Amino acid sequence: MDTEWAVSEIDNFLALTKQVGYPRTGGVVVVGTRNAGSEDDVTAAAQVVEKIFDRVLPNWRATVPTRQGKR
Repeated sequence: MDTEWAVSEIDNFLALTKQVGYPRTGGVVVVGTRNAGSEDDVTAAAQVVEKIFDRVLPNWRATVPTRQGKR
């Protein structure tokens, strides 16, 4: 596997999933955050990252810790 490519893809996923505030428009303020990237872009990047993890860490799905009963 091309390590530079894999790291770049993971970096891209992290950038897309960074939490950012909503822009102010017309004096309306929305409380909360959203992903920096679109839902489609995040989904596509997640699929690539999952394939990288499958290749590099074959058992990653079974060994990822859960948050108190949530997976």
